[in-house]
Amino acid sequence: MDEIANALKEALKEATKWAVDTASAAGAFNDPKLHIPWPAQASSVAEKLRGIGLGGQVDEFETTMNRAAEQATAGAYTVFSGAIGSMSIADAKGILNGDDKAATEYLRQTTSGELKSLMMPVVTEAMESNRVTGLWDDLLRAYNALPLVPDVALDLPDYVCERANAGMFALIGEKEADIRDDPLGASSSLVQGVFGWRKAGRST
Repeated sequence: MDEIANALKEALKEATKWAVDTASAAGAFNDPKLHIPWPAQASSVAEKLRGIGLGGQVDEFETTMNRAAEQATAGAYTVFSGAIGSMSIADAKGILNGDDKAATEYLRQTTSGELKSLMMPVVTEAMESNRVTGLWDDLLRAYNALPLVPDVALDLPDYVCERANAGMFALIGEKEADIRDDPLGASSSLVQGVFGWRKAGRST
């Protein structure tokens, strides 16, 4: 059982390290899988501003918002590593025998709150350095100057943080599925052995 737990931990370390490195690379959030779109709850703002010729500023805001997300994901591995280190043998057995994203869901359940606490100040700082907050304030002022527009309430740092986290978990899930499907592609011989054994249909 210790071998199973160690294999799961190594697989998760590999998956989370890859996900964090991928998400924090420059331009990573240009990928449609990661890209943070204009907030749906503020769609009326984008629509109205494009209608008065401010489409370029709307697009610039969306771009800078994604650059901020890339910067904010860089420190996430420490949170994942802590959760992986505290995984029990029972957790490991359940994950190994679970579906293709069982480990990803385990991490989502055990790290989401801590990730948000870690990333929120980083997101806020990154948004300031990338002029996201200033651009949003400018766009909102232009929007509010229009007649008869509905009020828009949006917690922008929270939105960016939630979407950045969702992107990382999508990448972790992708890597986990790859390891389960092709254990020999994993970097660790222990992971190859345990996941290969599981793929061959043997139960734990």
